[in-house]
Amino acid sequence: FSTSLQGSIIISACICMAGYHGQNGFPCAACSAGSYKIINGSSTCISCGAGLFSTTTASTSASNCKNCPNNSTSQDISSDPLFCVCNAGYFGKNGSDCSVCTPGSYKEMRGSAMCSPCKPGTFSNVLGAINGSTCTSCIYNNTWSNQGSNSVQNCTCNLGYTGSDGGPCTPC
Repeated sequence: FSTSLQGSIIISACICMAGYHGQNGFPCAACSAGSYKIINGSSTCISCGAGLFSTTTASTSASNCKNCPNNSTSQDISSDPLFCVCNAGYFGKNGSDCSVCTPGSYKEMRGSAMCSPCKPGTFSNVLGAINGSTCTSCIYNNTWSNQGSNSVQNCTCNLGYTGSDGGPCTPC
């Protein structure tokens, strides 16, 4: 997949066409899926870039690079939407729209894993939390919350104590 000017007689005048790469005068190879080349010549193929993918080989246009689904991203030169993985703070299947981690949970890494719930005795009201440190300990002594709590109001008085939800609590 090369071309040359009409009447050229030397092999080095053969240049790779758009969508193909290689040295002048040598065989040309198709740009891999996830990349493109818009001009003739020996230049290299251009990556679609992070957060994009393309299933087209020998692409001649950046318009073949498509955005990853919502709340996901990919590495450079991604050739399939399945290489689009959920961002931290989001969960879902690779190649699909990702859903936000609800308050009371978090997800630190990219990928398809589920969000982790806050540990018992903690809560978080942060939507899309990316770190377990957003799970805050119940404020008052003698209060406790269930796993995955999303509000200080979920911190209730321990047995033998009384008070409003969220504390403070006093002995009975």
